[in-house]
Amino acid sequence: MSPVDRRFGVALVASALLHFVLVAAPGWRLPGEDETRSVPIEARLLPPPKIAAAAAEAVPSPKPAPKPRPRPRPAPKPRPAPPPELPQAQQQEAVAPEPPGEPPAQASAEGEPAAASDQGEAPPLAAQSDQPPGGETQSRPSPGPATENVFPRHGRVVFSAARGAAGFVVGTAETVWLTEGDRYQFRLYLQTTGLVALFKRVTLSYSSDGRITANGFVPHSYKLDENGELKEAAAFDWERRRLTIASPRGHAAFDLMEASQDLVSVIYQMALFPPAESPADIWVATGRAYTNRYLQVVGTEEVTTRLGPLRALHVRLGREGDELLDLWFGVDVKHLPVRIRWARKDGSINDFQAAYIEYDMGKEKVKLVPPPEPPAPLG
Repeated sequence: MSPVDRRFGVALVASALLHFVLVAAPGWRLPGEDETRSVPIEARLLPPPKIAAAAAEAVPSPKPAPKPRPRPRPAPKPRPAPPPELPQAQQQEAVAPEPPGEPPAQASAEGEPAAASDQGEAPPLAAQSDQPPGGETQSRPSPGPATENVFPRHGRVVFSAARGAAGFVVGTAETVWLTEGDRYQFRLYLQTTGLVALFKRVTLSYSSDGRITANGFVPHSYKLDENGELKEAAAFDWERRRLTIASPRGHAAFDLMEASQDLVSVIYQMALFPPAESPADIWVATGRAYTNRYLQVVGTEEVTTRLGPLRALHVRLGREGDELLDLWFGVDVKHLPVRIRWARKDGSINDFQAAYIEYDMGKEKVKLVPPPEPPAPLG
C-alpha cells in the first residue's frame, strides 16, 4: 500500500468517527427551553487532515445571496377630475314649501342637496348665462290696469293647518303684510303646534320684499328660513332682466321673464289683480326653481273655513297629475286668501283654512273671528 493510499484511509476513518459522534450526541436545544442551568462546553482545535483541507479549498465559497430588489412603488392613483360646472339650467320641478306639522324633508334633499348647506348665511348667488326654462326668452303680458280692489295697507291672516283627508290639525300658518309708499313686505310663517310640536318642532319663515307699481307687486328678494337658518334665496334684477337663485342644491341664473313672481308675492298679486282669464301661465321663483306655472280659474264658489263658509274665487296652479296648489280668495274680504290646499304627488294633502283675519284700510279696520261654538247640551 502506497503512502498516499495509507493517508487517504486514515482520513476516511477519522471522518467516519466524527459523523458518528454528531449523530449519537443529544439534540441541540435553545437556552432556556428545557434547562435554566448553563452547561460548560469544552472544545479543542485540531489541525485538519491535508486532504480534507485541500478539499475545503477546492470547494468555492458560496456567493452571497443577491439582495432582493425593492418592489416598485405602485403608481399613484389618478385624482378624480373636478366636477363639471353647473350645466345650463333647464326647467326644474317646482318645490312647494313644507307645511307646518310636516317633518322637514330628509336628505335628500331632494336633496336635496350639489353645494353644501350653509348655516345662517345666504348661499352664493353667482350669475350664469343660462336661458330660462323652456328655451328662448319669451315675453309675458303685463297685468291689466288697476281694478277697484284696493289692497289693505297692512294686516294678517291666521290659518289652521291640517294634514290628511281626516283634517288632523298639526300647526298654524300666519301671513303678514305691510305696505308703505311704493314698498311692500310680505311674510309667511308656518309652525307645528300641539302634539306634533312635542316630537318635531318646525318653524318656516318665507319673506318677499319689493316695490309696488301700476302693474302690482314687483319682487326684489325672496328668502326662506328654517328654524332660524337661511335655506333659500332669490334675487330679482329687473334692470338687467336677471334672476339668480340659491339653495343647498346649488345656484343658477336665468333671464328674468316679465311679470315674474316669487312663491309668496304671487299670492298677493292674485289678491290685488284677481285673475279672470283662464287658462294662463305665470313664472314663479323660489330658491330652488324657476318654473312656468299653469294657472286655471275654477270659478267663484262657497268654501269652508274656520271662520265659516265664505264666498271665494277659486284659482288652481298646476296640471292634473302634478302637484296642485288650490287657492281661494275671499270676495268679501278684499280677495285675501282664505283657504290654501296643497295636494302632493304622493297623495298627501295639506289644508290651510283661515281662522282669523284683520286688515287696515285707513278709515276702515276689519276683523273676522271664528263664530262662537254652540253650548254643549245639558244632561
